[in-house]
Amino acid sequence: MSHRFSRPGISERIPTSGRRLFGVTFLIGMLVSASYASSPTASPWVGRKVITKYQTPLVVGGRGADTDHAHLIYTVEKAQGRWLRLVTDQASGWVLASQVVPFERAIAFYTKEIRNSPRPSRAYVQRGLIWGDKGENDRAIADYTQAIRLDQSDAEAFERRAAAWMAKKEYDIALADLTDVIRLRPRDFKAYIDRGIAWDRKGDFDKAVADFTESIRHEPENPWAYNNRGNARRAKGEYDRAIADYGVALMLDSEFVLAYINRGLAWGSRKDYDRAIADEDQAIRLDPENTYALNNRAIFRERNGDYEGAVADFNEALRLDPKFQAARSGLALLLASCPDGKYRDGKRAVKLADQAYRSTRPEEPVFGSALAAAYAEAGDFERAVELQERAIQLTPISVERDQLRSRLDLYKVKKPYRQEPLR
Repeated sequence: MSHRFSRPGISERIPTSGRRLFGVTFLIGMLVSASYASSPTASPWVGRKVITKYQTPLVVGGRGADTDHAHLIYTVEKAQGRWLRLVTDQASGWVLASQVVPFERAIAFYTKEIRNSPRPSRAYVQRGLIWGDKGENDRAIADYTQAIRLDQSDAEAFERRAAAWMAKKEYDIALADLTDVIRLRPRDFKAYIDRGIAWDRKGDFDKAVADFTESIRHEPENPWAYNNRGNARRAKGEYDRAIADYGVALMLDSEFVLAYINRGLAWGSRKDYDRAIADEDQAIRLDPENTYALNNRAIFRERNGDYEGAVADFNEALRLDPKFQAARSGLALLLASCPDGKYRDGKRAVKLADQAYRSTRPEEPVFGSALAAAYAEAGDFERAVELQERAIQLTPISVERDQLRSRLDLYKVKKPYRQEPLR
């Protein structure tokens, strides 16, 4: 995860070293270059996915772009002379074509660099990044490990290997690597954030809060640390403190969509659905295609008794992302258990819930419970009991298991589940 702050007011232009600044030749050259760049077939580079060699920074406004030397996969938007304009959703700018490698050739490029270098630790790290992009985490880990053998002070190699272990859900090993990053870079606020996330994923929320707090001590104006600490506090049930953290994150960045989404979840946990909806509203205003905000708002509207609005939000989330199974399962549960019979449709609920349940492995107990409710609404109580018992077995939190058991009791006496309307 990278953490960058925008630098407003910088105008993009081709670097001076790429221009010809003399008389009429300059004017003609610019006119020809503009035409050349605007043609999608003018350069073999345009439209290709590329990386920059060893994370060469882009040039923006005549100077290096503030990308923290992040590893990014760019698309070539324009070509002008020796310069290429690269874009992603995180950064854009210019770089010399000689510093670019087509993404499909990146493994071969760094393999050659490894062969030709006497101590190729950096090339191993870079090749590991490409393996990670391809989802080959074991190969990425092998490359990072080789880089560490060559240079045990290479904090980036430890950091990248930790990310690969995190992707494999090997949180204890990731924590060990992140502790080495902090040993090598004790003032690096990002390292504390990363280790806090690992503690959070492992379920040790107290240690997560401690690391996020340490990150804030080193970088008090970084909204990500407050957002992540809010998440850990929300997981601990400290909803007021979580809401306060999200509030600070939003004071630091008023367009921080995730902080609005997460604060909405905290308000929802407090059953303050009006405020929860207001925060999800703001997230959707800032990012109209954010399916998580739409899904959350659907749930809060449902709990607030706005069933029509909830159905509309679930359907919009599925239109934007047909593979968003949480929205499919949520809509199925509403169609199966809505207190207002106008919105119940057992047959459609079974179809939606079954699609969500079958598409997700390992099993999600919430999806199984939604499918159980759908079968109960459709009159198949035997199947509903079977699925609900399975969901109870897979649910780790005792309070949630008790809620699921109350539904199971209904199915055993051949009664469908009905949600309690808030109003």
